[in-house]
Amino acid sequence: SLPDSFFREEYELNAAIARMPKPQLSLWDGIVMGGGAGVSVHGRFRVATERSLFAMPETSIGFFPDVGASSFLSSLPGELGTYIALSGDRLEAADLMYTGLATHFVPSTNLAELEREICQVQTAEDIEELLSRLGSAAPTPPLQEVRATVDRCFAHDTVEAIESSLAADGGVWAAKALQTLSQRSPTSKKVALRLLRGAKNKTLGQCLRAEFRASQRFVTPPSDFFEGIRAALVDKDKKPIWAPQQTAEVTDAIVEEYFAALSKPELDV
Repeated sequence: SLPDSFFREEYELNAAIARMPKPQLSLWDGIVMGGGAGVSVHGRFRVATERSLFAMPETSIGFFPDVGASSFLSSLPGELGTYIALSGDRLEAADLMYTGLATHFVPSTNLAELEREICQVQTAEDIEELLSRLGSAAPTPPLQEVRATVDRCFAHDTVEAIESSLAADGGVWAAKALQTLSQRSPTSKKVALRLLRGAKNKTLGQCLRAEFRASQRFVTPPSDFFEGIRAALVDKDKKPIWAPQQTAEVTDAIVEEYFAALSKPELDV
């Protein structure tokens, strides 16, 4: 089926990029979201510019951060990955460097020279030297200023506790984050959080296998994914009606459906 072959081939590609001995260099000179992150973030060099805009926005369309996101987001410092996964908020260059999602910052005015010279390099060390020479320091990251709040509020193992912590914080940033989370699919948030917490000490392959199970459930009706696509891309009313609508209504049994063994071949990576 299309849902099987699409996600199976995509995740196999993500795993292959991560295993590839040849260093991959990706230029994030614009929008990098979802699948675009998957074909770049697993490579060795990720170059941000002042025009970079990164997000894993899947919870806003009733899906979940996939393409290995449970692996690479759970490995970020503190609870930055939990915040990024659940909120889908957009990050610019400074925060990409701060989180470690980007490895280098190069002004866009230097990209033409970078693209010329990259053809002449022989080793990963040559690439490192080139990026260091053409790069510069990124601006002050906004996330650094709210890092303590992020780590405190997003440290919990349930979405309800995270949202309660944000509500109790009383700060402007926490209130905005809570408002964002309230618009996301409750099911998506719970599945995403379980994937993130379950990713600790697991390989990328193990994470992708769990994500593949979840992906196949999300593309099987009934699912918030269909409502999310309707609201975002079909009717474009930006008013999805999630089912269940409240976080507390998403029971453990509902979440468990997204982690159940498949009745077809599992992902083999």
